[in-house]
Amino acid sequence: MYSDTWTAKFVKEKLATEHNVKNIVIEKPNIVIVDRNEGPSFTVFCMSLGKIGHDTMIEIADGIQDLIFITNIKKDYVIYGDTLEYLSRRDISFGGFGDLGHFAYKSDNDLYENKNYTFIKNALEHHRAVARHYRPDNNTIAILRKGIEKELTMATTYDYDVSAESVRRARTLSSDFNVLVGMNPYGRITGAAVSTAESMGVEVCMWKEFLGKLNSQWK
Repeated sequence: MYSDTWTAKFVKEKLATEHNVKNIVIEKPNIVIVDRNEGPSFTVFCMSLGKIGHDTMIEIADGIQDLIFITNIKKDYVIYGDTLEYLSRRDISFGGFGDLGHFAYKSDNDLYENKNYTFIKNALEHHRAVARHYRPDNNTIAILRKGIEKELTMATTYDYDVSAESVRRARTLSSDFNVLVGMNPYGRITGAAVSTAESMGVEVCMWKEFLGKLNSQWK
């Protein structure tokens, strides 16, 4: 099973400052018990990986009793959609350290969903051009549109300035996408980002523009 000597200590130190956290105990390496001021306590498995394998998640889920949340504290990482679905079926929430903070703030242990993904998912489900969508991984969403056979895959960035580096980072995390969507409502796309995206054979646009283009673009 995955093991390190520091992630549980990191989580204990940083999560202790969050609202609604009463106490945190490191039970075993990589495992902490979080007591809330309001709501039930919960067990967390802590880790730091760039690529999270399905077998690793199965081993952790099977090996830890009463596991509620798995947190991966590495900033940029990839976990595939089938693995996220597997954890959901096991009623185990998954997310980065920020997600863990949001989960601790809740007063229950119901399955957690990242609020950014929820926002996009809800918009796509109400878009007249979208037939269905799914997550190939945590960084992309594949979209099938009505009357259009070709699948469209979007990656997202929350950078204020969508730069050339934003595009390169998205490509490093998920090589197979058609368009990078800037999600910061106050953000902008730089000329360097457009040029870099074009050199990779992808497009870049802001969220509102993306929703409009779903009707006719990328056929």
